[in-house]
Amino acid sequence: MIPKVVHDRHQGIDNSWPGFDLRTLLVGEESAGRFTIHDVIVAPAARLPPHHVTLSDTYLCVLDGELELTVGGRTEVTRADGFAYVPENTTFALHNRSALPARIFLWHAPAGPERAFAAAHRLSRERPDAEPEDFYLALAALGFVFHEDGESLSNDRRTNERGARLKVRVETFDDFAAMREAWAHQAPTPKLVQDRSVERDIAMPGQDTKVLLSGEESGARAVVMHYGIMPGYRAPEHHQPSEEEIFLVLEGTLDLRVGNVTTELGRGGFGFAPRYATHGFSNPAPQGQARTITINSPAGHERAFEMVVREGLSERLPDLLVAHGWRFHLADKSAD
Repeated sequence: MIPKVVHDRHQGIDNSWPGFDLRTLLVGEESAGRFTIHDVIVAPAARLPPHHVTLSDTYLCVLDGELELTVGGRTEVTRADGFAYVPENTTFALHNRSALPARIFLWHAPAGPERAFAAAHRLSRERPDAEPEDFYLALAALGFVFHEDGESLSNDRRTNERGARLKVRVETFDDFAAMREAWAHQAPTPKLVQDRSVERDIAMPGQDTKVLLSGEESGARAVVMHYGIMPGYRAPEHHQPSEEEIFLVLEGTLDLRVGNVTTELGRGGFGFAPRYATHGFSNPAPQGQARTITINSPAGHERAFEMVVREGLSERLPDLLVAHGWRFHLADKSAD
């Protein structure tokens, strides 16, 4: 895996086709096949009809504008900061019915759908007069399955279903791994979030943290969190030996270190920290939150945050951080 930072969407690979100004920020070759991530501007009237993606889960966060999203059996107009999770065997569709463009972060795990988007882009260059149905066929050749009218999938009825929280005591990393294994035996739950304020809150000092998708909901595949990072807050350099972490900047300024590079990211910035890559971040602004979405995969990062709130500065904290998969660095150490 290759640590990566992208300042601006135009640094991504242009995989656009009519109605979709799509820039790919991360490809499977860079993430060992685990993720592909895109910054997409959806034009007015543009749509992807009901479909699912074989062998990949779909995730989406709205930056600007509004989109009509279908996740499973639920269809809603979703605006800025809205979030969607579409696991396997779940219907997904999007339609910009407004008069203005909408901008989204879109990602898939495992990677692969970026090849379908590249095929649609090639078609747009080779056949400028191609119809929307031609692009659906290009996508369908590489993992997108478009649905017949009225077709539904086995997971569609479960959108936003609330499952039971797994109660577990983590004292060692073996306990942490066992928790992930227990989650992995649960079916992932499709989710459509309009208002993050109703999601689980973790009262971390210096952060306004909401869990948009938990390990229980994703079947251990990922945890997705929204951070409002207060001015002056700093997360010191660390790494996770057993998970990747992705940063998507929604608002404000984030100083992000990934690997051996520290850089200032603004709105639309992206960072990918593979396992065993140093990372840390801070909000350098004198006022105003730096708002980010983070994705950690596999899930479990949320339980580490809960443990830190619970333990405070107790003498057990260093050992429990290691048990939850975190390694903080001494001043003269590095994990680049």
